Amino acid sequence: MESKKKTGMPKTCEAHIALELIRGRWTLMILHHLRPGPLRPSQLLRELEDVAKKNLYENLRELERSGIIRRTAYDGRLPHVEYSLTARGNSLYPIIRALHEWGEKHKKHLSRVLRTRHLVFLENPTRKTKSV
Repeated sequence: MESKKKTGMPKTCEAHIALELIRGRWTLMILHHLRPGPLRPSQLLRELEDVAKKNLYENLRELERSGIIRRTAYDGRLPHVEYSLTARGNSLYPIIRALHEWGEKHKKHLSRVLRTRHLVFLENPTRKTKSV
């Protein structure tokens, strides 16, 4: 019998593996902002106003290790680093677009669910929220 995580899917399930690669809180937003072209970390920080610098760099390193993005260091008078999507990262775009469209279609329901989860958390912050 295959072991399962919280998702209920077997660990060997390809969907589970794919979700593990893009599960970070900021991952989809990072990929969205890199879609038009390479960006420096400072530009990503401006685009993702609420992300802490440490969290951004952790997400960028993880995405680079996964082969989803590429880090390019430039030498010169003003050395800098840029991040861009790899071919594998670009191949995620249809999935991200589909998730966006699904979210738009179900926006009212999702808002209610998220409010409920938030209220459950506020009522008992030590208790883990349950899926609704």
